[in-house]
Amino acid sequence: MIKESTLTRLIKYIKINKFVGFSYKRFRKSCSNNSGLNNSGSNNICLNNSGSTIIELLISLMIVGLIVTAIAVAGTYSVKNTGEARFKQVATNLAQEVIEKSRTEKDRLGFLNFNNAVGEKTYCFNSIPNDYNVLPNPGSCVIGDVVTVAGADFTREVIFSFKDVLTTEIEVNVYWSDADNTRSVQLIQQLTKPYQGS
Repeated sequence: MIKESTLTRLIKYIKINKFVGFSYKRFRKSCSNNSGLNNSGSNNICLNNSGSTIIELLISLMIVGLIVTAIAVAGTYSVKNTGEARFKQVATNLAQEVIEKSRTEKDRLGFLNFNNAVGEKTYCFNSIPNDYNVLPNPGSCVIGDVVTVAGADFTREVIFSFKDVLTTEIEVNVYWSDADNTRSVQLIQQLTKPYQGS
């Protein structure tokens, strides 16, 4: 087997260590002292610098590793925050649907008939009822009462309460799970009886 020449080994060292700031001039300067040379045949190469070169390489690899880790962590948080914002927007839209439908039904049925239809009760709206005269059975949501949107399951609870004879409050709570944590969005809207002049 043909032995590597000193020049070939030196070129490999320079290529490998180029990104850590290792330079040929520094190599030549540190090797100018004959006591630092290995004079075994034609494979002369500086030995007194090998330790510092390895340390420089390790430090550089550690710095690169820290930078790559920081970038990966930042990317993970960015993806997580984007997902949370998307789910929060979906939940807000689901709650807003109930508010808009309730306004429409109040105008269609009239304030008193609307109040008689909904009562002061809690409902689980898997879907928006077409007619508030035909509402699902009152009660909180249970396991399986979900609305699936964008690959996630949302639970939508609606609470109707009468603040006074002229005001009905609608509270919509939408829940979903995100990485084993329960998140929620709440919208509250008050509907009032239209003023009727004398």
